[in-house]
Amino acid sequence: MHRALASVGLAAGLLVAGSSAATNFTVDLLVSSGSDSGFAFSYVHDATTSCEMVSSVEFCKNGSAVDAIPSPQTLTGTYDDVTEILTLDGMQTLTVSGGLDIDITGGMIDLDELDDGTETDVFVGTIATSSHGTFHFLDHIFAGPANSYTPGTSTLMLWGNNWDNTGTPDPGKFPDNSDIPRYGIDLGLELSFTPIPEPGAVWLLGLAGLVALRARRVH
Repeated sequence: MHRALASVGLAAGLLVAGSSAATNFTVDLLVSSGSDSGFAFSYVHDATTSCEMVSSVEFCKNGSAVDAIPSPQTLTGTYDDVTEILTLDGMQTLTVSGGLDIDITGGMIDLDELDDGTETDVFVGTIATSSHGTFHFLDHIFAGPANSYTPGTSTLMLWGNNWDNTGTPDPGKFPDNSDIPRYGIDLGLELSFTPIPEPGAVWLLGLAGLVALRARRVH
Protein backbone atom coordinates (compact mmCIF):
# COMPACT_ATOMS: atom_id res chain seq x y z
CA MET A 1 0.00 0.00 0.00
CA HIS A 2 2.79 2.46 0.89
CA ARG A 3 4.54 1.60 -2.36
CA ALA A 4 1.32 2.32 -4.25
CA LEU A 5 0.94 5.74 -2.61
CA ALA A 6 4.56 6.59 -3.36
CA SER A 7 4.08 5.64 -7.01
CA VAL A 8 0.98 7.83 -7.28
CA GLY A 9 2.90 10.70 -5.68
CA LEU A 10 5.72 10.27 -8.19
CA ALA A 11 3.24 10.33 -11.05
CA ALA A 12 1.71 13.56 -9.77
CA GLY A 13 5.16 15.07 -9.35
CA LEU A 14 6.09 14.19 -12.91
CA LEU A 15 2.94 15.82 -14.20
CA VAL A 16 3.65 19.04 -12.28
CA ALA A 17 7.26 19.07 -13.44
CA GLY A 18 6.24 18.62 -17.06
CA SER A 19 3.44 21.18 -17.09
CA SER A 20 5.40 23.97 -15.40
CA ALA A 21 7.96 24.21 -18.22
CA ALA A 22 5.58 25.11 -21.05
CA THR A 23 6.37 28.49 -22.62
CA ASN A 24 4.81 28.14 -26.07
CA PHE A 25 1.15 28.54 -26.95
CA THR A 26 -1.04 27.99 -29.98
CA VAL A 27 -3.08 31.13 -30.64
CA ASP A 28 -6.46 31.56 -32.31
CA LEU A 29 -6.99 35.09 -33.62
CA LEU A 30 -10.70 35.77 -34.11
CA VAL A 31 -11.01 38.54 -36.72
CA SER A 32 -14.09 40.72 -36.22
CA SER A 33 -16.50 41.47 -39.04
CA GLY A 34 -16.78 44.85 -40.73
CA SER A 35 -20.17 45.52 -39.16
CA ASP A 36 -18.88 45.68 -35.58
CA SER A 37 -18.84 49.07 -33.87
CA GLY A 38 -15.99 51.15 -32.45
CA PHE A 39 -12.50 50.07 -33.46
CA ALA A 40 -13.42 46.42 -33.06
CA PHE A 41 -13.97 46.12 -36.81
CA SER A 42 -11.93 44.89 -39.75
CA TYR A 43 -11.69 46.21 -43.30
CA VAL A 44 -9.31 47.01 -46.16
CA HIS A 45 -9.01 50.40 -47.91
CA ASP A 46 -6.77 52.03 -50.49
CA ALA A 47 -4.86 54.17 -47.95
CA THR A 48 -5.15 57.55 -49.64
CA THR A 49 -6.49 59.95 -47.00
CA SER A 50 -5.84 61.06 -43.40
CA CYS A 51 -2.13 60.43 -43.90
CA GLU A 52 0.59 61.46 -41.44
CA MET A 53 4.27 60.74 -40.94
CA VAL A 54 5.30 58.49 -38.03
CA SER A 55 9.05 58.09 -37.55
CA SER A 56 9.61 59.09 -41.19
CA VAL A 57 7.02 56.57 -42.39
CA GLU A 58 3.74 57.68 -43.95
CA PHE A 59 0.63 55.98 -42.62
CA CYS A 60 -2.92 56.56 -43.89
CA LYS A 61 -5.95 55.85 -41.75
CA ASN A 62 -8.60 56.10 -44.44
CA GLY A 63 -9.28 55.69 -48.13
CA SER A 64 -11.90 54.84 -50.70
CA ALA A 65 -13.00 51.42 -51.98
CA VAL A 66 -13.58 50.10 -48.47
CA ASP A 67 -13.98 46.33 -48.41
CA ALA A 68 -15.26 44.73 -45.22
CA ILE A 69 -14.44 41.45 -43.55
CA PRO A 70 -17.93 40.02 -44.18
CA SER A 71 -18.06 37.70 -41.16
CA PRO A 72 -15.88 36.78 -38.17
CA GLN A 73 -12.99 34.50 -39.15
CA THR A 74 -10.22 32.76 -37.24
CA LEU A 75 -6.50 32.92 -38.01
CA THR A 76 -3.89 30.84 -36.17
CA GLY A 77 -0.35 31.25 -34.90
CA THR A 78 2.05 30.45 -32.06
CA TYR A 79 3.19 32.56 -29.13
CA ASP A 80 6.41 32.37 -27.08
CA ASP A 81 5.97 33.95 -23.66
CA VAL A 82 9.72 34.47 -23.27
CA THR A 83 10.33 36.43 -26.48
CA GLU A 84 6.71 37.69 -26.42
CA ILE A 85 6.51 37.15 -30.18
CA LEU A 86 3.28 35.98 -31.80
CA THR A 87 4.11 34.26 -35.10
CA LEU A 88 1.32 33.88 -37.65
CA ASP A 89 0.92 30.62 -39.53
CA GLY A 90 1.30 30.65 -43.30
CA MET A 91 -1.12 29.24 -45.88
CA GLN A 92 -4.13 31.10 -44.45
CA THR A 93 -6.70 33.19 -46.30
CA LEU A 94 -8.63 36.09 -44.81
CA THR A 95 -11.84 36.50 -46.83
CA VAL A 96 -12.60 40.10 -47.79
CA SER A 97 -15.69 41.33 -49.64
CA GLY A 98 -15.04 42.80 -53.07
CA GLY A 99 -12.61 40.09 -54.13
CA LEU A 100 -9.66 41.38 -52.09
CA ASP A 101 -9.04 38.13 -50.20
CA ILE A 102 -5.76 38.29 -48.26
CA ASP A 103 -3.50 35.23 -48.67
CA ILE A 104 -1.28 35.14 -45.58
CA THR A 105 2.18 33.59 -45.88
CA GLY A 106 3.44 34.47 -42.37
CA GLY A 107 4.30 37.41 -40.17
CA MET A 108 4.88 38.36 -36.55
CA ILE A 109 3.57 40.66 -33.85
CA ASP A 110 5.75 41.65 -30.89
CA LEU A 111 3.35 41.72 -27.94
CA ASP A 112 5.88 43.28 -25.59
CA GLU A 113 4.93 43.14 -21.92
CA LEU A 114 1.91 40.99 -22.74
CA ASP A 115 2.00 39.43 -19.28
CA ASP A 116 2.51 42.70 -17.40
CA GLY A 117 -0.75 44.41 -16.51
CA THR A 118 0.97 47.80 -16.15
CA GLU A 119 2.14 47.90 -19.79
CA THR A 120 -0.08 48.24 -22.86
CA ASP A 121 0.13 49.34 -26.49
CA VAL A 122 3.77 48.36 -27.00
CA PHE A 123 4.43 46.27 -30.09
CA VAL A 124 5.43 46.24 -33.73
CA GLY A 125 4.58 43.70 -36.36
CA THR A 126 3.93 42.57 -39.90
CA ILE A 127 1.56 40.35 -41.83
CA ALA A 128 3.22 38.89 -44.93
CA THR A 129 0.90 38.04 -47.82
CA SER A 130 1.15 36.86 -51.42
CA SER A 131 -1.82 39.01 -52.46
CA HIS A 132 -1.20 42.43 -50.85
CA GLY A 133 2.52 42.62 -50.15
CA THR A 134 3.45 42.99 -46.45
CA PHE A 135 1.28 44.95 -44.03
CA HIS A 136 3.38 46.83 -41.46
CA PHE A 137 2.17 47.88 -38.01
CA LEU A 138 3.69 50.44 -35.67
CA ASP A 139 2.82 51.48 -32.15
CA HIS A 140 -0.16 53.76 -31.58
CA ILE A 141 1.55 57.17 -31.88
CA PHE A 142 -0.61 58.11 -34.86
CA ALA A 143 -3.83 56.18 -34.38
CA GLY A 144 -4.46 56.79 -30.70
CA PRO A 145 -6.08 53.71 -29.16
CA ALA A 146 -5.51 51.58 -32.26
CA ASN A 147 -2.61 49.15 -32.49
CA SER A 148 -3.07 48.17 -28.89
CA TYR A 149 -3.24 45.12 -26.66
CA THR A 150 -4.89 45.34 -23.27
CA PRO A 151 -3.56 42.59 -20.95
CA GLY A 152 -6.33 40.55 -19.42
CA THR A 153 -8.89 41.34 -22.11
CA SER A 154 -7.38 39.36 -25.05
CA THR A 155 -8.36 42.24 -27.35
CA LEU A 156 -5.83 43.26 -30.00
CA MET A 157 -6.45 46.12 -32.45
CA LEU A 158 -4.19 46.65 -35.46
CA TRP A 159 -3.97 49.24 -38.20
CA GLY A 160 -1.27 49.42 -40.82
CA ASN A 161 -0.24 49.96 -44.44
CA ASN A 162 1.45 47.72 -46.99
CA TRP A 163 4.55 49.81 -47.69
CA ASP A 164 7.66 49.11 -45.70
CA ASN A 165 8.96 50.78 -42.57
CA THR A 166 11.92 52.43 -44.31
CA GLY A 167 9.51 55.00 -45.74
CA THR A 168 9.36 53.89 -49.37
CA PRO A 169 6.36 55.53 -51.11
CA ASP A 170 4.94 52.30 -52.51
CA PRO A 171 4.65 48.67 -51.39
CA GLY A 172 6.86 47.28 -54.15
CA LYS A 173 6.10 44.72 -56.83
CA PHE A 174 4.65 41.25 -57.18
CA PRO A 175 6.93 38.43 -58.46
CA ASP A 176 5.68 39.12 -62.02
CA ASN A 177 7.02 42.70 -61.63
CA SER A 178 3.54 44.27 -61.57
CA ASP A 179 2.91 47.01 -59.01
CA ILE A 180 1.31 46.11 -55.68
CA PRO A 181 -1.48 48.66 -55.00
CA ARG A 182 -1.34 50.63 -51.75
CA TYR A 183 -3.66 49.23 -49.10
CA GLY A 184 -4.48 50.04 -45.53
CA ILE A 185 -5.92 47.49 -43.12
CA ASP A 186 -7.76 47.66 -39.81
CA LEU A 187 -8.14 44.49 -37.77
CA GLY A 188 -10.07 43.94 -34.56
CA LEU A 189 -8.88 40.67 -33.00
CA GLU A 190 -9.72 38.50 -30.00
CA LEU A 191 -6.84 36.24 -28.94
CA SER A 192 -7.15 32.80 -27.36
CA PHE A 193 -4.03 31.03 -26.01
CA THR A 194 -3.61 27.26 -25.51
CA PRO A 195 -0.36 25.95 -23.92
CA ILE A 196 1.75 23.55 -26.02
CA PRO A 197 3.43 20.81 -23.91
CA GLU A 198 7.16 20.61 -24.52
CA PRO A 199 8.47 17.28 -25.93
CA GLY A 200 9.94 16.46 -22.52
CA ALA A 201 6.59 17.10 -20.87
CA VAL A 202 4.88 14.66 -23.26
CA TRP A 203 7.47 12.01 -22.32
CA LEU A 204 6.84 12.72 -18.64
CA LEU A 205 3.10 12.36 -19.13
CA GLY A 206 3.66 8.92 -20.64
CA LEU A 207 6.01 7.94 -17.81
CA ALA A 208 3.51 9.19 -15.27
CA GLY A 209 0.86 6.95 -16.83
CA LEU A 210 3.16 3.91 -16.56
CA VAL A 211 3.91 4.72 -12.92
CA ALA A 212 0.22 5.03 -12.14
CA LEU A 213 -0.46 1.69 -13.87
CA ARG A 214 2.28 0.04 -11.79
CA ALA A 215 0.70 1.54 -8.65
CA ARG A 216 -2.61 -0.13 -9.43
CA ARG A 217 -0.88 -3.50 -9.96
CA VAL A 218 1.05 -3.25 -6.68
CA HIS A 219 -2.15 -2.44 -4.82
